[in-house]
Amino acid sequence: MVSSLFMKAELSNGITILWDGRTRAYITAPPSFINKTQGLCGTYDSNQKNDFKTREGDIETMPSAFGNRWKTVPTCKDAGPVVNPCDTYVNRKNQSAQYCAYLRSDVFQACANAVDVDSFYHACMFDVCSCTENVKDCLCPILGEYAAQCVAAGVEIHWRTTIPECQLACNGGQEYQVCPNECTRTCSNIANDQGCVQSSVCAEGCACPAGQTLDDYGNCLSISKCPCLFAGNEFLPGITVGRGDQIW
Repeated sequence: MVSSLFMKAELSNGITILWDGRTRAYITAPPSFINKTQGLCGTYDSNQKNDFKTREGDIETMPSAFGNRWKTVPTCKDAGPVVNPCDTYVNRKNQSAQYCAYLRSDVFQACANAVDVDSFYHACMFDVCSCTENVKDCLCPILGEYAAQCVAAGVEIHWRTTIPECQLACNGGQEYQVCPNECTRTCSNIANDQGCVQSSVCAEGCACPAGQTLDDYGNCLSISKCPCLFAGNEFLPGITVGRGDQIW
């Protein structure tokens, strides 16, 4: 886990995956994959107009048709045209509009000129109108995605602290952070992954304040109080270890 919400997988080919365990996944490929990708994640050639390219090389225009062209089991039933759930569940439309209005409220006002909100608002309406679970599970991911795009544009918004449905209960001295330092997440991270590289996408969630990290019991402590790992053994901070004529 790189935050209380996201886990990270690093593949041997250089691809990294951030996943919140539910609906948000961020897949980052290194430059060595330029012009070498195809499929549901699109083409990696800086041309968004051909991301719906099929195996045969033609370009689909509808997401459902594109997905159908990439089925791995041909006998699987084709996905049909996308139907707006707000038209299907009319009784949910007004309440969905109230929730999605957060995107156009003062909460995200600082980002309004940096990232256009309209597509995120329409996506929010789609998700919340179709929601059959706790509304926070449908609302908060799309708000988080807009906030992530804002961070990428240089605007950091601590939105979860002001939206009741999406507030996080942070334990052990942790606090909500939009872009926590994943390399200092825990004492174990610091000791075992000294070559850690921060993800290009922020993995929001609960994390310890700057200069602190999590111990084995889930509590924040000063990084200087982390135990030391040496020759496969763990030592308390401040202990001096001799090895031949060397002192560590």
